[in-house]
Amino acid sequence: MKLARFEFSLEFPNGSSIIAVAHNGDTSVGNTANILIVDEAAQIQDDVIGAASPTLGRTNGKLWLLSTPNGQTGLFFNVWHNESLSDWFKMKATIEDSPYASPAFIEEQKRLFPYNFRQEFYCEFTPAKG
Repeated sequence: MKLARFEFSLEFPNGSSIIAVAHNGDTSVGNTANILIVDEAAQIQDDVIGAASPTLGRTNGKLWLLSTPNGQTGLFFNVWHNESLSDWFKMKATIEDSPYASPAFIEEQKRLFPYNFRQEFYCEFTPAKG
């Protein structure tokens, strides 16, 4: 099924729904969510996530930040490294956890892109190039 207001969304027979929203300036005012999933959270401006997070208030919902690191700034970096946020569940998977990447591919990527390799394949929050 499709919700009329949201082109890429689903509504299930039990009344729950999944609403996919690309950021276009809409702050989602008036909506509620049980789970707010932010894909590539390190690439999304903190203000955008902040504008959408009130949707969790009425439901005591959860904010999920999924991402590869993008330097050492922003909400994703802060949540990952702030020890006082101990109630966050954090999970990390590296290229070593993938059964699909061959040793030859891994070595080639490491040689060609040494800076990006650490961030993209080992999920390290590397400092900005400069």
